[in-house]
Amino acid sequence: MMRIVPALVLTLVTLRTDAQPAKAPWQWTDEERVSSRVDAASAARRVNEVRAQTEAGRIHSDSQNTPRPFDIIAGARHPELFLPYEVFQSLLDGALRVDDATAAGTRESLDPFVHSLGLPADFWQTVRGQSAPFLSALQAELDVRGLMFRGDAKAGQRLTALHERTCRTRAEALERLRRTFGRETFDRFLYEAFAPNMGSTWLSVPDAETLRREAEGCR
Repeated sequence: MMRIVPALVLTLVTLRTDAQPAKAPWQWTDEERVSSRVDAASAARRVNEVRAQTEAGRIHSDSQNTPRPFDIIAGARHPELFLPYEVFQSLLDGALRVDDATAAGTRESLDPFVHSLGLPADFWQTVRGQSAPFLSALQAELDVRGLMFRGDAKAGQRLTALHERTCRTRAEALERLRRTFGRETFDRFLYEAFAPNMGSTWLSVPDAETLRREAEGCR
């Protein structure tokens, strides 16, 4: 359901915890998120947390053929570590990019948060309309990635320009929606409603500058 960047392996994670960070997840700065993401000691603790609490983690840790990842971010435990663009893209990819029963189910599951935060009844229509350029760019990029996966040698030549468009229109859509609904309210929706359902496994340390550039819309 979630697709973000090539170096990132995404899964749904269902771990829950009562522990909460001192600052609300949507109130973290991008720099705080990036700093924690690239810190080896913090990442190692997160990997140990997941492996200690899941049977699958214990199985993987015993396998000599499975390399230890640099980081595992379970959104149910650490939603604050995802950058807003990652949560936003995953939300739209799962809830709006394809108009099918799965996407409709995703929107329905998030509707209680829409109501509790006082967002309007036409919330999803507004998100779709204001994100139309981004949704189009995202679909075009995913189509080209599919061609690359199937061995189309020419597809890679188009990917860089397509991703720049995806990155730019994603940042523009996020800012439009923050202005429409209020930055605090929309970011709270992202981090309370959707980020806890996300998970990511990083096989190596992420590049801090790449994370910052993506967060800034590749400007």
